[in-house]
Amino acid sequence: MKILLCLLALFASCRAQCALSNNWKPQSIYERAGQADYVVDVKVVEIMPPPSGSTLFPVRVDLICGIKSTGSPPPASFVVDGFGPRPSGCPYRDVVQDQDYILLLSSPDSNNAFSLTEVNQQSAVLDESEEVLFALGNMTKDCTSTSDCEQRPPGWQAQEEQERAKDADIVVKAFVNSIHYYGANENQYVAACTLKCLMNEPYNLLNFNKQFNVTSLGAFSGICQEHHVTEGKDYILFLQRHFPIFPLPGQTVPPSIMDNYILGPHEVNLQEATFEFTPDIEQKFSDYLAKCGGAKELMFLPLLALCLLVSLAYGF
Repeated sequence: MKILLCLLALFASCRAQCALSNNWKPQSIYERAGQADYVVDVKVVEIMPPPSGSTLFPVRVDLICGIKSTGSPPPASFVVDGFGPRPSGCPYRDVVQDQDYILLLSSPDSNNAFSLTEVNQQSAVLDESEEVLFALGNMTKDCTSTSDCEQRPPGWQAQEEQERAKDADIVVKAFVNSIHYYGANENQYVAACTLKCLMNEPYNLLNFNKQFNVTSLGAFSGICQEHHVTEGKDYILFLQRHFPIFPLPGQTVPPSIMDNYILGPHEVNLQEATFEFTPDIEQKFSDYLAKCGGAKELMFLPLLALCLLVSLAYGF
């Protein structure tokens, strides 16, 4: 009985840290940005050591564009506190060095350090993408796009993730086991992945392996959107098959080679194809994820195991 009470107490304490009220409703990026003190487009240049006794760490960023400021404009380089692992159900706070993000921040403290502000208990850390910039609307009117994309036609408009998922060749939820760099500057890589859910597939897909590789990830000159993943994390991926044949107009891929392909990101509407699995992304793809079935993964297994071992050691 005491073991059970210990486990229940631990589970309840984990859930309580980021529990949502019964009448909670999600807000759009634009709504949340309107309530934040600062909204900035930044590049992460340094992930700093966490303070003693903390698992959360500060990050130094370089300003790309100050989208919104309620006080003095943010400096060209500054520190933001509070990144790192969070309990299950809490907003995402992980970042990768040398990548660009949109951050929602509160006003700086006496040491001129900013902190994340999770408006409406939603993420304050957003991958910099055309979708996010588009969603921010006229807030970004003074920001110059850094995209080197030359493919988008006049009048191009961004599309929501759910809309583009319908046109992606394959949509999966996958775990990234490892990444393997190649290229002269090692800025492109292949990701070795494990399939967790085949969310959307074409009618002519004959086989999809549990273990698979995704090529053409990283930074490429002239593309509209870079596609990045990180080892040890779950992602939703838009994938496209590339066959060892180039059919002429009007021809189709011969059935004999339909099972012989390599996978790369599918840049539907010339937009992002990799989405780290966060609560916001889970909500956006909830209809597709319903096909996966099964219960959500239980978090904090090490803590639960420790609780169990202590209980057994003391004869509870």
